[in-house]
Amino acid sequence: MKKINSDSRAEYINHALYLCPNCLSIDSFVAFGNDFHCKQCGYSIHIDDYGFFSRNGNGNVHFDNIRDWFNWEEKTFIQIILEEYNRQNHEALFTDKNMRIYKNNLSGKLVEIGMANVSLYIDKIIVDFFDRESLEFNLCDLQTINPQTKERLEIYYNKEAYRVEGTQPGVSALKWEVAVNTIWKEMGLDSKMVPYIRI
Repeated sequence: MKKINSDSRAEYINHALYLCPNCLSIDSFVAFGNDFHCKQCGYSIHIDDYGFFSRNGNGNVHFDNIRDWFNWEEKTFIQIILEEYNRQNHEALFTDKNMRIYKNNLSGKLVEIGMANVSLYIDKIIVDFFDRESLEFNLCDLQTINPQTKERLEIYYNKEAYRVEGTQPGVSALKWEVAVNTIWKEMGLDSKMVPYIRI
């Protein structure tokens, strides 16, 4: 038990916790100070001085710490993606809206190329720009996909580097890595997978 001397204990927790245990909404949490809540169902959590979770208001707490929540989340999210893949759902699995997109230029520097909504499908990623033609990344040809800090997702495709960056705090890039690795596993592309996601 070690006291956390902060009044922002919930800040950025939705980078890691992206699946609501109450309604299974994806990336639905809003955090402020020591509290965060689901925009879809209202499930609300307070983080105490020692990093443990309790409910704000009525109802049971599903998990009282980030470790147990994260372990449940990874397993459950993998199952959700597997179910959608196996039934060959051709709708978007999820979408991150109002994302800033960067691409490497000839000197290798990442430069902004536009704003877009970015969606994952069972076989591709679609970058739907607001003011230019969309990009499509086929998952078979996708080389790497890596979450970074500050709402950033790094993508390497056809020898080109891209960065997807959220314009609102708390957008989880981690969910992309878990989902894409799950699909790669089903496609038999184990060599692309990272070793630390338990599929």
